[in-house]
Amino acid sequence: MRINLIGSATVISVHGYKQAMKVLPKYVPLEPFYVLVSGGVDSIAVAHWLKYSFHKKFKVLHFNHNVQPANNAMEQSVRKFCTDFEIDCVSIFNTDPDPLYSEDSLRRWRLLHMADLGGNFVTGHHLNDAVENYLSNCLCGNPEHKPIAESSAFMSFTIYHPFLSTTKHQMVEYIARNNLRQYVVEDPTNDDTKHRRNWIRNTLLTEIYKRNVGIETVVRRKFYNNV
Repeated sequence: MRINLIGSATVISVHGYKQAMKVLPKYVPLEPFYVLVSGGVDSIAVAHWLKYSFHKKFKVLHFNHNVQPANNAMEQSVRKFCTDFEIDCVSIFNTDPDPLYSEDSLRRWRLLHMADLGGNFVTGHHLNDAVENYLSNCLCGNPEHKPIAESSAFMSFTIYHPFLSTTKHQMVEYIARNNLRQYVVEDPTNDDTKHRRNWIRNTLLTEIYKRNVGIETVVRRKFYNNV
């Protein structure tokens, strides 16, 4: 492991830095906390927004899975983002990657290190992530299961998801309007449709959106209207 240090809930929209994003304030933990930043659009937008529109003090936590060449580029981009915006960054490097890794094994690895750090963690999961999870649950015969919980408590830490009412489109717009694209490095494995989540996102949802069935509204009303 390598750790580096660099230097009743209502959904509200906070306008800042040229774009509004929706947040569930009950699920933004008390300071200090960590924001999980992979280097993708969602996490960069959330970290920037929390600092400059919600005026929160936090550290960025980045995990370098070390299982593909893009991982190093993602870490470097996150470091540059944190340096440029004066945010403390903790980066954890996977020194013993499994060549037969799975998404589940990487998740367990992240959770182990989050348990070591303890405290509170915020993610950039958004409404479209909840839609994907909802469809996955439906395919598994569990449509009644909440796609993503607003918070998940573990033995020594809690993960919060306060952006479940924000859409991916809003985050993409936030990145564009605030000139943050230079810090974004997308994970190339997101395009690999052999993984069910990617197939849902890139194939199934593409067809659903073509038919304009309002799946985002369905998920929001079913699971998050009364948060």
